[in-house]
Amino acid sequence: MLNRIRMMPKKLATTSRLWRGEDVSVLRWATKGIIDRNWGDKLNPYMAERISCRPVIHRADVYPFPSRPVHYWIGSHLATACRDPNAVIWGTGFISADDPISGRPREIHAVRGWLSNERLRKKGLSTPDIVGDPALLLPRLYEPKNCLDRRSLGIIPHCYEWDEPFFAAAREWQDVRMIDICGDIEDVIEQIVSCDRVISSSLHGIICADAYNVPSLWIHVSDKPKGDGFKFRDYFSSVGRPENTPIIVDVTTPRDLLEKQFYDYRIDINLDALWQVCPLRPAAS
Repeated sequence: MLNRIRMMPKKLATTSRLWRGEDVSVLRWATKGIIDRNWGDKLNPYMAERISCRPVIHRADVYPFPSRPVHYWIGSHLATACRDPNAVIWGTGFISADDPISGRPREIHAVRGWLSNERLRKKGLSTPDIVGDPALLLPRLYEPKNCLDRRSLGIIPHCYEWDEPFFAAAREWQDVRMIDICGDIEDVIEQIVSCDRVISSSLHGIICADAYNVPSLWIHVSDKPKGDGFKFRDYFSSVGRPENTPIIVDVTTPRDLLEKQFYDYRIDINLDALWQVCPLRPAAS
């Protein structure tokens, strides 16, 4: 047995020891390609470590397969979570209206929105009447320093769309801030809160803006991002925003046309309830 352990790859040996420690949380989030740098996906370990005060390890880095809970939080991987009998779900949702649903997760504490909630109910899964994307709780974990010059408009491309012609043209607009959604967690927050308003083809660009009370607008730039818009509508259902379709833009879309699309709204969601059912939250917090 000792020889087998010595032959084990170094990474596997390390993660196996971490998994056996009781102070480690196992999460699963998207990590393929550029998604590995995407702000919303990177929020998973960032938030889990700060909420639980424990180290976080990705499910893919655990060896052997764990019998302990695997947490699914931020992202559109609810279909994957449903197939995992060890899944503990808090805040994730479906990416498309036709995502297949099979299997039965270990626990469901909350899903991203009422549309995901309804899909699970129709499939016979019991879900609590609590919805919300955990990214809305960021203000409880990070207070912006407000260290940047203000801009009248922030522009957030989806991570697949940075080089799209619309965004290339928008970079030439006056008094705008182009925000890289693949940036550092806290840097992205600082950039968003330094803008009076935000337009975004990234869902978590919109959610971060809502979390910090920056008015936002959903735009569609290309078909590169996955999904059919369900994840946006799912999120909007959780906070009472009425959008069902995005503002479709292209390289010819003028700024003043977008400025006219903004409207007054208020985020309506019980964030205390979402916080209370966080499965890694210390009982006293």
